[in-house]
Amino acid sequence: MSTRPFVVTWAPALDAPERGKRFVWAWPELVAFVRDVRSWSQPKKALPVWSPATFRGDHRKGENLEAVDLLVFDLDAKDQKEPLTEARFFELIGSMFQGRVWLAHSTYSATAEAPSWRLILPLAEPLDGARFALAHKHLRKVLAKGGIVQDENAKDSARAFFVPVRPPSGWFVSSVSEGQLIDGEKYATKEAAAEARERDLAARAEAERRRALEATSRRRGRGNPLARAHAYLAKVEPAISGQQGHTRTLEAALKVADLCGLGEADTLEALRVYGARCVPPWSEKDLRHKVREAVKILEKRGGR
Repeated sequence: MSTRPFVVTWAPALDAPERGKRFVWAWPELVAFVRDVRSWSQPKKALPVWSPATFRGDHRKGENLEAVDLLVFDLDAKDQKEPLTEARFFELIGSMFQGRVWLAHSTYSATAEAPSWRLILPLAEPLDGARFALAHKHLRKVLAKGGIVQDENAKDSARAFFVPVRPPSGWFVSSVSEGQLIDGEKYATKEAAAEARERDLAARAEAERRRALEATSRRRGRGNPLARAHAYLAKVEPAISGQQGHTRTLEAALKVADLCGLGEADTLEALRVYGARCVPPWSEKDLRHKVREAVKILEKRGGR
């Protein structure tokens, strides 16, 4: 593999007010850093942290990002569908990144019964913030396809990681693979193309939705309550999981049933088109439940 240096930012603690410090590590030094867990004996919150990136003024903030030299993934036990045992984890990673360089170790919260892991992929060339986000997203998909779920809180380009340390359980495992450095630019390009396809499909679906709404409006007349409901919902932003999606969908159902004077069946019919636009789309069962909940709320308010 190439012996190019990797630049990281180091801080004495996670919430340290002072600036970080840059360190240049050759690959053997990075491997030694991960594997020498005897260097640290403090409780986790008192441990130093490191970031696989550099920042303007060495202030670790996303807006200050200069470049990222390594892609890092946290793979917590609680997020996995099946336990990532030591043998299983290294088998999967070895298969996914065959012929590539990688370094992995168990984390502070890991036990042999409930293992959590950190995966470090050194890049052939540094990435800027935008290209990092694309490459990291693509490789999260690669991991997920292989049955490994990434902690979504660890995808930030300014993320800091506690130094490796032997945890209270005493269980610490690490492994390293040699080969070619990871071509982050290639993965970023693949993800950019995938996002472009998704935008194109979304635009086509939106155009089809609008054509359907216009046809419904012409067929039933603008004074029809169901047509009014469709017209209203066409202006409502789709609900997104993790961003108060349940609340937004319930509010949409309440508005439709109340303002348009629709009953449960017609409200459900109107919500189906909206539900298909949400991320992820609502199932018929869950959408029906939201409509029933909205109608009950209106009945309690005396609105129906």
